[in-house]
Amino acid sequence: GELSPVFNWLRERIWTQGSRWTTDELCRRASGEPLNPAHFRRHLEARYLPGA
Repeated sequence: GELSPVFNWLRERIWTQGSRWTTDELCRRASGEPLNPAHFRRHLEARYLPGA
């Protein structure tokens, strides 16, 4: 697939900012919210427990 939009987003919001901010601050600035393990949990449940 066409990944240039993803790479553009990563370049603008992550790669060029990586040395300026802590991980928590970088994630907040990139996503607009603090780190939230619920998102990762939801991903894992959808991937490994479909229909559960």
